[in-house]
Amino acid sequence: SPIMKVSCGSRFAIAITKTGKAFSWGAGECGQLGTGRCTNRDIPTEVPMGAVAGESKVVEVACGSGHVVALLEGGTLCGWGLNKSGQLGIGDTRTRFAPDVYDEKVSFVKLFADGHSSAAIDSAGLLYTWGSRGYNRLLHPIPEVVDGKPPTCELTPRVVNLPLLQDCKIASFAFCKYSSSVLVLSTVMKISPTRGPKRSFSKLRILGCGFWNSSTIVVKFSSKIPSIYNPPRSCTGIQSETGVISCKPPKFVETGEYIVSLSMDGTIFLPQTLELHIYKDASIQKQLPLIVSQEKLLKNEISLVFSGPVAASGQLDLGPENQSDNENSYDVKLLFFRSEVDAITRQHHNHKDETTAANNAAKISKCVYELIVKGKLQKQEKSVPRQTSAVSFSQSEDEHADHHEIHASPVPTPQQGKDHDENVHSATMLVDLAEYFTSNNEQQLNLLLEALSSTSLPAVFELKCLISLNGGQDYTAINHDAAMCSMVHNFLPSVANPCCLSASRLWQSLRDYTASMEAGESDDIDQLRNALEEISKIKIIGKNFVPSSKLPKGVMVEGALLPVLPQISTGHLTAKQIANLKDLIVPVNCDSFESLSLALTPDVLRRLLDPMQMENPLTYLEIQLRFQLNYALVEGFRGGVNDNLSETLSSFFLYEDFHCAVHPMACQRSSLTSKIQIGILIEENSTVSNGMDGFPFCSADAIVTIHFPLIGGGAVEEGSPVEFVQIPLNKDHIRFIPAVSSKTITPSLPPPIDTSRPAEGDNAIQEVPTSTNIAKEIEKYWLQVQFNSPLQDYLTVGSHSSITTEDQATETVNVADYVLMSVSFDGKSMPPQKQWAKLYLYDDLSNYLIHPAVAKGGAVHGSVINLQLQLSRPLAMVVTAESGHCLVRLRGQKDDAQVNVPAALTRQETHEGKDPKDKSAVVKSIVKSVVTFTLPEGTELNVLDPVMSGKDKMLYVDVSVDGGANYGICTVAKLQIK
Repeated sequence: SPIMKVSCGSRFAIAITKTGKAFSWGAGECGQLGTGRCTNRDIPTEVPMGAVAGESKVVEVACGSGHVVALLEGGTLCGWGLNKSGQLGIGDTRTRFAPDVYDEKVSFVKLFADGHSSAAIDSAGLLYTWGSRGYNRLLHPIPEVVDGKPPTCELTPRVVNLPLLQDCKIASFAFCKYSSSVLVLSTVMKISPTRGPKRSFSKLRILGCGFWNSSTIVVKFSSKIPSIYNPPRSCTGIQSETGVISCKPPKFVETGEYIVSLSMDGTIFLPQTLELHIYKDASIQKQLPLIVSQEKLLKNEISLVFSGPVAASGQLDLGPENQSDNENSYDVKLLFFRSEVDAITRQHHNHKDETTAANNAAKISKCVYELIVKGKLQKQEKSVPRQTSAVSFSQSEDEHADHHEIHASPVPTPQQGKDHDENVHSATMLVDLAEYFTSNNEQQLNLLLEALSSTSLPAVFELKCLISLNGGQDYTAINHDAAMCSMVHNFLPSVANPCCLSASRLWQSLRDYTASMEAGESDDIDQLRNALEEISKIKIIGKNFVPSSKLPKGVMVEGALLPVLPQISTGHLTAKQIANLKDLIVPVNCDSFESLSLALTPDVLRRLLDPMQMENPLTYLEIQLRFQLNYALVEGFRGGVNDNLSETLSSFFLYEDFHCAVHPMACQRSSLTSKIQIGILIEENSTVSNGMDGFPFCSADAIVTIHFPLIGGGAVEEGSPVEFVQIPLNKDHIRFIPAVSSKTITPSLPPPIDTSRPAEGDNAIQEVPTSTNIAKEIEKYWLQVQFNSPLQDYLTVGSHSSITTEDQATETVNVADYVLMSVSFDGKSMPPQKQWAKLYLYDDLSNYLIHPAVAKGGAVHGSVINLQLQLSRPLAMVVTAESGHCLVRLRGQKDDAQVNVPAALTRQETHEGKDPKDKSAVVKSIVKSVVTFTLPEGTELNVLDPVMSGKDKMLYVDVSVDGGANYGICTVAKLQIK
C-alpha cells in the first residue's frame, strides 16, 4: 500500500500507509517502535493497533526523541514509547511498549512532537500541549511551586490559554529546540458595533485573529443591494489592539444593509464577511423639561423627542438585530455644563483683569460632569408624519390637575441624503433618573451632587442629552440651541428687599395714577406709572437664579403672590375682597444669578390694598412669593402650565402706619445709655388690654426719627402747631429684639367661595370657612433704640444747636419737655404725626420737698405722702399709680434692703403774689410736679433699717418716672416714720 506520511524520531521512523496502517523501524529500546520490547528493527514492521484502534485507521503520526503519538479516525489520540515526562498524554509517566489510548473524548485533527513534548490541534482550532515543560515550550503559565519544586511536566493534553491567542483559530504549530511557534490564520469573527449612523459613524471595530499592524489594511463596505448610485466604499484601518482592526467608516449615501470585508495587504480580502446596518442619523428635536431644579431632575424623567431611523409604527428601524432589543433600551449621555457667569457675577468674584475673566469663563463653560444612563423608547400608538416633532403642553381641564400632557407638533427639518423619506417620523425616549439612582447607584448620585455643588460659582447648569443607538459607540451631536438642553438650577430665594412697603404711600401713588388715567392726562400718566413702579419694586436676593438671558426661549418667570390672612381677619372681608386676593401674578425680571426684581402692577396693588382701606382695616398683610415658570410663549404651547422654581417661599409685608408707644415713657436727659423700646400701641377697644405689643415683622431698612419740638421756651399745648428738628437713627442705633411669640392660624388663602349661594350685594359679608391645619408661628419684635450720648446732644445740628428765651437773665436755656419718635419700616415713608410716640424728658429727680409735711411723730401706715419735685421745668407727663410708670423706692442704712411703692405723678398749679386788698398786684402762676404715694404696712417696712436722726427714724426716698429704669438717688433721709 502506498505510504502517505513519514515521521522521524531520534534513530527511528514511523510511516503511515494509505490503508491506515503504521510501520516502524530503527532503535526500539524505549518502546518507540510499538512492537514490544526490542532493541532494533532493520526493516519496517507493522505496529499492532488493533487493541486500541479496532477497525479505525491511523491518519496522523508525530515522533519525539523516544516516543510516538498517533491519531486515529474520529480524532482519537494514542501513543507509545518513552513516557518519563508524560509526553504520551495518557496521565502517567510509565513507558509504553505497545500503543495505548487517551481516553478523553477530544476530536484532534493535527499532531506535533519534539524531544519529550507533544502537541495537538482539535477540530475547533484549539491548541493542546503536554509532556516536558522545558523552556516553557508548552506555552502554559508558569506553575506554582509544590513541595519546594515546580512541576516539570504535563501528563495529559492541556489547552493553551494565552491572551494573545484568545478567540483565535490555530492553523498549525511547531516545536523548536528552545521555543515553539503557533500559526494563526487571519480570520474575521465579528464587528462592533453591528449598526451605525449614515453620516457620523465614528469608529468600527473588526474583531478576529491573525491580524498585524500594516499601512495596507483596507476595510470595504458594499451594499447588499448593488446600485450604480451606491458603489462600494472603503477606508484604511489600523490594528488598535491585538485582534482588533479599527477604522473610521466613510459617509454613506444610503441607509440599509452593507457587507464588511477586510484585506490585510490591500489586495486580497479575507473570505469571512459580516453584515453592518446603516441607519439614518438621529437628531434631537426637543428636550424636556426646558428648565428644572436639581431636586426635581433627580426624581423625575427626561423626555427626548428625536427624529432619524423612526418607522411609521413609531419603532426604530435599526436592522434585523434590533428585533432582539425587547426592552428598547439605549444609551443616553448626560453632559452638565456650567452656565457662563454674567458680568455682574464676574465682578463679584473679583477677577483682576479681562484676561483672567476670559480664562475663568472658559473653564466654567466646560463639562463639569458626564453620566451615561439607559433610556427607554416610549411606545406610541400614532407616529407624527412629515416633519420632526417639537413639543407643546396642554393642561387638563381640571385646573388643579398635577400632570400635564405632552403633544408633538410638526417642525421642519432639513433634508439629508438621497434616501430622504417624504414622511419623517419622530420618537420619544424617556430617561428615568429616579429609577437609575435607586438601582444601586448611590455612589454615582453622590459624585453627581458633589460636582453640581459650588461654593463660589452659581449652581446653574445646562444639561445636554445625547442619544446613542448603537451601544454607546456614536452619540448625536451636541446642539447649542437652547431648546435642545435643560437648564438645571438650585433656585434658592433668600430675602426680599425691601421687606415691607407702606400701604399709605402705595395707596396715595395709586390714587394719583388712577386720577390721571381717568382725567386723560397723558403727560402725567407715564411719569406717575413709573413712580408707582419704583415705590412698589421689590428685589429678591438669593443664589442660583437663572438670568433672563439664560432662560429657554418663550419661558418666563412669574411671581405668584399668596396673601397670608390671619384667621380672625377673614370674617371681616367680603366675598369679593377674598376672591380678589386669588390669582395675583406679576412678571419677574431675572437680573442676575443672585437677584430677581418685580414690581406690583396697578391692578394687583388695588386688590391687595383694598382690605387695608375698609372700616376695620388690616394693619398689616404678609404676602408670600412663589416663583414659577410660565410657558405661554413657547411655540406650539396650549394652555397654562406653571412649574414652581423652588419650594422655598420669600415674603414681604404691606403695612399701615402703626400707632406706636415707647417704654419707658420717660427718659432722663443726661442718661448716656438709655434703651428705649418701641412697640405697637394697643387701643382700649381692642381684644388686648391697653399697653405695648410687638411688631409682626422686622425690617433691615427701618429708620427711627426723633422729632425735637422747637418750643422757644414754655410748654406746648396739645394740638398746637409745632416745628420739629428731625434726626433719623439707622442701624447703628436701632435693632429689633424678640418680644413675644404666639401661634396664630394663618391659611394662605381661604377655600373657593360657594357661588351657588345668593349674595346680597358686593358688600355682603359672606362666611368663609377657614383651614385649621395650617399654623404659623408669628414671631413678634420690639424695636430698641440705643442712645449713644445724652439726648440734648442730638440737638446740635444745623442752626438749632441751642434755644433760648427772650429773657435770658431770668430763664436758663430751654430744651423740649418731650420728643416725638416715629418709625419708618421701609426707610422712605413718614407716618402722620398722630401716630408718633411721645417720650417725656426729665432732669435730676433727687431734689424734692415733702409738702405738706408729715404729721408730728412721723408718718404711719396709710399716710399719703406728697413729694414736690424741685425741677427747673415741671414734667409734662401725668400718670396714675396703676400705670407703673412712677415709682418710689424706700430704703434705710443698708442699700440691699428696699421697698418699691407705686406712685402717681401730677401737676399742681399755685399762684404767688396774690393780694386780696390790692387787685392790681402781679400774680405769678407756678406749676410743680408732685409725686404722691401711700406708705405701705409696717410689716413691709420692717425689712428696712431706718437712719436715726436723734430719736427720729428717717428713710431715704428715691423717685423714678420711667418704670424703675432710673431713680433719682436721694442723698438725705427726709421721710420720718413712726
